[in-house]
Amino acid sequence: MLLTINQVCEKLSVSRSTVYRWWKWGAIPAPVKIEGALRWREADLLKWVDEGCEPLIQLEEHEQNVKEAREDSDWVADVK
Repeated sequence: MLLTINQVCEKLSVSRSTVYRWWKWGAIPAPVKIEGALRWREADLLKWVDEGCEPLIQLEEHEQNVKEAREDSDWVADVK
């Protein structure tokens, strides 16, 4: 079954911008393009979830590390 962006958002309980961001970063299975419309294969998404969403977990850990590093450093003060 092929899913629209809205169906993907509903199934994953996230916003459209989150799905597009994950896709851009390669953290979620890529959609297919059918006559200009993006569709995600439900089987690919289910497999991704069953496998623990690994690329997404790594991405979230990286984002958290960057955030913590910024909060712990004076890099903003150095820019001024």
